[in-house]
Parts: sequence; structure tokens; C-alpha cells
Amino acid sequence: MTIKAVIQYIRQKTDRIEELQAQLATAKEKNHRSGEDCIVRMQEARKQGYIAGLSRFAWWRLGVQYVGTSGTTLKQAIDEGE
Repeated sequence: MTIKAVIQYIRQKTDRIEELQAQLATAKEKNHRSGEDCIVRMQEARKQGYIAGLSRFAWWRLGVQYVGTSGTTLKQAIDEGE
């Protein structure tokens, strides 16, 4: 094998490695975005469950909803939970 052929072979392999690295970077970015979307959906579901739970056990007094026995309004409890 001549030096010219060896250099050409190395260039081909280097190009292929760069191509594979670009594909890997794209796949990692796509997976990362998908993971972030999943986290956002889970956080929103948790928030909705928290609000639903508080609302379920809230009680009314003079037109205001309270939770627990400390005088905390439903709105205050929701704001604190966020």
C-alpha cells in the first residue's frame, strides 16, 4: 500500500467518524428535548393533582375557601405549593 493510499484511507475513516459524531450529537439533542418535555408534563400533572387535592378538602366560610385549620385560604395554599 502506498503512502497516498494510506492517507486516502485515513481521510475516509476520519470523514466517517465526523459523520457519526454529528449523528450522535443530533440524537443526544433530540433525546434531551424529549426528556425536558416529559419533565414539564410531569410537573404540570403534579401541580394539577396538588390543586385538585387541596380543592377536594377545602371548606367554605363567608364566601372564602380555606384549607386546614390555620386560616390559610385555598389561593394562598396553591401559591405556596407552586
